[in-house]
Amino acid sequence: MLAAEACICYAERGMTLSDALDEIYATYGFFSESVKSYTLEGKEGMEKIAGAMQKLRQSPPISFAGRAVITAEDYLARVCSHTDGTQCEISLPKSDTLRWLLKDESWIVIRPSGTEPKLKLYIGARAKTKQELTVALTALMADVDGLLRGYLA
Repeated sequence: MLAAEACICYAERGMTLSDALDEIYATYGFFSESVKSYTLEGKEGMEKIAGAMQKLRQSPPISFAGRAVITAEDYLARVCSHTDGTQCEISLPKSDTLRWLLKDESWIVIRPSGTEPKLKLYIGARAKTKQELTVALTALMADVDGLLRGYLA
């Protein structure tokens, strides 16, 4: 029903839904997300994942794929750290999760599974064009994937 209403509304303006979506992209940009899982075996796998999380906390990255980190969030410590040196408390429940917000509005989240020897990587990006978005996601995934593979080896 909502789609039919939108079709009528945009048709009155001489537009299709595709035209309307293009207008939204032109105004706000393109957004996309990507997910990757790293599955390891048994107790040794869980230890490697815990070690990777510890390394990320001890030596937090200052950039990913040339994109500067502006905020780092550690949900286990419940601390949000900004590049200007200020910190704030995260009021959400404790979770073994790390999140980085980047200067270009991209973001990265890394967290272990709570039930199996698996590490999860989530990446989100925003760009002005589809091509720029594809380049950004590909570069971020390659950079973080290389970092995590090194930590999990």
